[in-house]
Amino acid sequence: PLSYIYYNYFISSGKYLPRTFSSSWSRGTKIVEVGVWRNDDLFIENSENAGIKLRDLISQVYGQRKIITIFSGSSGVPERDLELVETGVKVLEHYRDCILFIKIKGVHDKYFSQSPIKERIQPYIDQNRLFLLTRESGWFSTPQYIFKYSTLNLANCGSVIVESLLANAPIFVTSSSFLFDTPFTKMLKRHILFDDPEKLWVAIKDYLETGDKSIFRFEDYYEWFDQYRD
Repeated sequence: PLSYIYYNYFISSGKYLPRTFSSSWSRGTKIVEVGVWRNDDLFIENSENAGIKLRDLISQVYGQRKIITIFSGSSGVPERDLELVETGVKVLEHYRDCILFIKIKGVHDKYFSQSPIKERIQPYIDQNRLFLLTRESGWFSTPQYIFKYSTLNLANCGSVIVESLLANAPIFVTSSSFLFDTPFTKMLKRHILFDDPEKLWVAIKDYLETGDKSIFRFEDYYEWFDQYRD
């Protein structure tokens, strides 16, 4: 927030950032709320937002299989993400109608290929039930493209959480990366942020079996982050 202290204008998607952090800004800073445009279908379906291999796969499985997507927190899958990946593997073990995408930041999965979980996931890769989404492998995508087709997203940090909620895309969040008790964190804690792997697993099972999206309370985030909804 301090980096904006002398700005003349602060361009924000909605009210949240100004209301939460503007106490440290210059009094003359003008706030301009512009909403979010990246969830628009014209952007999502642009051919540059997903590789042809991924588009072909989704066209085959969408509506027939449940797609679970994990958004890793940094280039490769760092140690803090391994627990989330373990949960994803647990989904594959219990639900034969699910496939798992792991969206990896960066261009390759070098870190992930050296991870201790590699042996656990390799059988599912071989069965075409688990896919590492990287540009290097040809399996790449923007988060917005995945939001449109994924049954459930999982993450532990990053702007992808807000973007998913604004796209009405179900997401559950682990709390391992939330070091500060911000208003946003408090909002998430009410329904989709979990500090216990078992509680997260119960929530995943309930959603996969009921399909009840009301638990995500998407509308709670519109005013704060994208009031225009255009």
